[in-house]
Amino acid sequence: MKQVESGFSLIELLMVIALLAIMSAIALPSYIVWTKSVVYKNASHEILSLMRDTRSRAISNNREAKLEIDLRNQSKDDPSTCRIYLWDLGTSDWGVTPAQTATLSKVGVLTSDNASGLCGSVGTTESIVFRPNGSIRTSVSTPKKYFCVVDETGARRKHVMIDSFATGRATIE
Repeated sequence: MKQVESGFSLIELLMVIALLAIMSAIALPSYIVWTKSVVYKNASHEILSLMRDTRSRAISNNREAKLEIDLRNQSKDDPSTCRIYLWDLGTSDWGVTPAQTATLSKVGVLTSDNASGLCGSVGTTESIVFRPNGSIRTSVSTPKKYFCVVDETGARRKHVMIDSFATGRATIE
C-alpha cells in the first residue's frame, strides 16, 4: 500500500509568494495615487459642505452667516481651520463664538477670483458672507470664486467654485 502525502512543496510555496510580491509591486503605485486623490476629494467636499451649511444657516436663521477659512500657517501638521459665524442681531456684529468650527484635511487651500482658477492667495483669512436669501455679499466684480485644494508641491488637485453670487451655488470641479 502506497502512502499519499498531501500539502505544498517548498517550491510551490515560494512561487505563490513571488507572484504575490510581483502583483503587489504592480498595484502599489496605483494605490498610492488613489489614496492621495481621495484626500484631495475629501478636502474639497469638506469645503463644499461647509459652504452649504453656512448658506443653510443664513436662510434658516434669517440673518447673515459668514464662513471664514483661515489660510495662514497651513501645513500638513497645521491644516486650515474653518469657522462659521452668525450675525449677532443684539450687537450688530459677528458673534464672538463660532457656531461651528472644522479642520480641513491635511492639504493646502488657496483662493482665486479669476476664471483661470490659478490660485495663489495664501497667508490670509478668506471670508464668504451669505445673506438671508442665500446669495453672497461681495465686493468682488468677478462672478465666481474658487477655493483650490493643492498638494504639497502647490499643484492644484481639485477646486470648489462658487459659480453664482446671486444664488450662492457652489460646485466641485
